[in-house]
Amino acid sequence: MEDGDIFISTAGKSESVSGADKCVQDIAEALMTPLDSARDYGSELADLNIPEPVSVFAGKAIISRKIDEAIQRLKRLQELDPHAGSDERIDRINRLIVDRLNSTDFTFWVSVFLKDDSISTENMLAVSLRHQESAQFAETIQELVRRKLGEIQ
Repeated sequence: MEDGDIFISTAGKSESVSGADKCVQDIAEALMTPLDSARDYGSELADLNIPEPVSVFAGKAIISRKIDEAIQRLKRLQELDPHAGSDERIDRINRLIVDRLNSTDFTFWVSVFLKDDSISTENMLAVSLRHQESAQFAETIQELVRRKLGEIQ
């Protein structure tokens, strides 16, 4: 496949993805992948271990910094990919919103400007500042996303 990627659709079929949709997929994957310093890829969101509740300001600052760091790592990786077009390469963050659900759980939305001056659709993910097993973390994300999507509809 040239200049694209493959994903499995809800119908179970392999589909190709490119452009802004590819960038959205790449951002979500980078944010949910534990940081691998050797590859300079991923984020520290899944591995945050803050043993006590933090203030709203501190929680938002921590999460915003970790998101920015992960997106900068992804941006560097995209620059090395000869197949990544300007319609899927990150130029800069357009909008980042972090909301607090309770003393340890936050959701965030991020959108980016692409190199071709378009804006990617927003990614909505959730993060908990509690130390958790990865399976519990995944369940928490799914639960928070379902709850937030229920509020939006």
